Amino acid sequence: MSEKKSIFVTKKLFAVVVLSFLLTMLFGMSVFAAPAAPSGLRQTSAYTNTAKIVWNAVVGKNIRYNVQYSTDNRNFSDASTYDNSYPEIYKSNLSTGSTYYFRVRAYEYVYGKPNDYSAWSPSLEVVTVPDRVKTENLSQSAAKTSSISLNWSPVTGATRYQVYRVDGSAQILAATTTSPSVTIGNLKTGTNNYLRVYAERVSSSGYVARNDSSAYIYANTLPGTVTGIKVTNSYPYSNKAALAWNRADNAKGYQIAVYTMKNKKTGKTLNVSGNSYNTIKMDQKSFYKVKVRAYIQLSSGKKIYGNWGSTYVANQQIVKVRNVSGGLTASWPKVTGATNYTVYVSDKAKKGYKKVSTTKSTSYTLKKFKSKSLKKGKSYYFYVVANKKVKSKTYKSFPQYRFYQTYR
Repeated sequence: MSEKKSIFVTKKLFAVVVLSFLLTMLFGMSVFAAPAAPSGLRQTSAYTNTAKIVWNAVVGKNIRYNVQYSTDNRNFSDASTYDNSYPEIYKSNLSTGSTYYFRVRAYEYVYGKPNDYSAWSPSLEVVTVPDRVKTENLSQSAAKTSSISLNWSPVTGATRYQVYRVDGSAQILAATTTSPSVTIGNLKTGTNNYLRVYAERVSSSGYVARNDSSAYIYANTLPGTVTGIKVTNSYPYSNKAALAWNRADNAKGYQIAVYTMKNKKTGKTLNVSGNSYNTIKMDQKSFYKVKVRAYIQLSSGKKIYGNWGSTYVANQQIVKVRNVSGGLTASWPKVTGATNYTVYVSDKAKKGYKKVSTTKSTSYTLKKFKSKSLKKGKSYYFYVVANKKVKSKTYKSFPQYRFYQTYR
């Protein structure tokens, strides 16, 4: 290149630089490239009426940011009166449980004026915290032995709810639902469970705005099948008996139903609060099928019942003993449903009873006791147990009284 041509190029470059400087001074214009569009927009916090958004800083000198927001992602307004010099904004005066869209652009701030705006960043969906679920609006609606169902009033602005089971100081996530109801499983039978429900609003980016003020409830699973049903006292002269059964965990009360061997209910289903009942109608002439189930009671007053437990029971048989030639004959009523009867005898009122016979008859004649003939003037004591065999199990009547006769 000739010396004259080189001098010409140098003068031309110098002129461009001078022109750029003069344009910047006079009109805030630049002949150089605008800043890059902000990237990495993300929400970092939220409350009911505020949200914080941050982004990656744009490289450049005297960079500032213009932030706008919208409710429909089409019509945008400035988010603040003054533009930010830091890559973040804390926006207040938002609506509870709502969705907004934020976008940001960068520019150089030269001599008190914005200079060369960047392109807008992609808009970011931002959410605020919804109202809380209120405890007074939370209730248990159903229960099974290993699950419970809850419902509550919908919360404006909530897009989902999370339910936690509280175990000591720990909160264990039990369910996530988008509707104001849930069924939680894998719970222990007959337990009282402390649960908390939180309302949340979730953005498309996955940010969760949770109301940390939760509703809470103590909810019960159903007790298990009632076991250990038995007669505890017999009153054969008044055709009544007392029943008891094993206490069921978490039961509010129990129902009792009694059926004959023809599957006919003997009376109304009874409701009792404890695990016993003293005056069941039950004559001495039949086995009965007794069914007991436990229940819980919801805050609404509704009762939810567990599975029936059942067994066969019989009142004690009144034994009549009379003297006959060479012995004592004991007789008793025929018991409907009985397979056979077992006869027990002692020569003492309170102890020493021996099984002397198992018979299908309703009478038995005692001629010897302990391999010895009966002794005149001595009293002998009897009681009879009615047996009902069902497959491999034998059910028995309850022997409470002893009946005696003096051998003459």
